[in-house]
Amino acid sequence: MRDIEKRYLVELYVGPIDADTIRAALTNARSAEQASRQASPVRLLDSVFVLPDETCLLIYDARSAQALERALLQANVAFDRVVEAVQHKPSPSLTQIAP
Repeated sequence: MRDIEKRYLVELYVGPIDADTIRAALTNARSAEQASRQASPVRLLDSVFVLPDETCLLIYDARSAQALERALLQANVAFDRVVEAVQHKPSPSLTQIAP
């Protein structure tokens, strides 16, 4: 299936969420991309901030969870866990709302 892709989800605690928190978390998350360029590249694809939990969920493309963890550690990104996930992108026909 082309609309389902294996990804890696990174969970991290960020504290109270505001615009500065989001900006800082995304800057840190992107630093893992820079840190991984010499070895096994990782790419940040998406992020979700869960306000009540003060948590950030990052979705990365990477060769493995271990490669992603190495990049995060090398970039000094504090994280709680990295888990394999499946990302589903619905086809346009599933997302259209009838009038």
